Amino acid sequence: ALWSYDGATRQMYQLPPRGVGGGVPPQVSGAVQMAYRGMDPSRDAFDAADFEVRVSNDNGTAVFAAGDIPAGSYVMPEDLGASVVVPEEAIANLKSNAELLGGEKAEIIERFLSFVERHGHGSTAKGTGLKLVEARGTSLMRVAEGGNVVRWMPNHPDGKEPTYSPVYERCRSEMDLLLVAARDIKKGEEVVKQVGLWE
Repeated sequence: ALWSYDGATRQMYQLPPRGVGGGVPPQVSGAVQMAYRGMDPSRDAFDAADFEVRVSNDNGTAVFAAGDIPAGSYVMPEDLGASVVVPEEAIANLKSNAELLGGEKAEIIERFLSFVERHGHGSTAKGTGLKLVEARGTSLMRVAEGGNVVRWMPNHPDGKEPTYSPVYERCRSEMDLLLVAARDIKKGEEVVKQVGLWE
């Protein structure tokens, strides 16, 4: 389903204003739009079964490729699609509850909040008040400079998003979640997320 899903029926999808004509708005590069209309079926996708999780040197976790992964391939798209969306308002409420409760109940909440802080990131759509939390395989990857896994869609070449773009509107969730291999990753090589991946 991921291959052919274009986002048109997403829960948060909104129709463009009537004043916006069809096609590519003049302020948006056609090349930028066309490249990110949806997942590219010509690219390979590697899910959890294609990786191995090991204990890292600092007693954390590290993820390694079980086979060769070509540059540009999607990395764990199914796992990323299972990310949890947590409203920032809910995070603030949980912090308040932890302060009021204290004891073991507060500790459980604080552990959850710590996980959200480590593995969550905001949407590229500013002002949504949502945090997307990686809850499966990608949350086990280390983060380091020179990482070999990057965001599927890079920042807009103009340095800021266009005022309006149908592609940005319809594919926001994919932009906020999908990862690809930045280069060829060899079998047995550690898969590492780039620092500042979602910024």
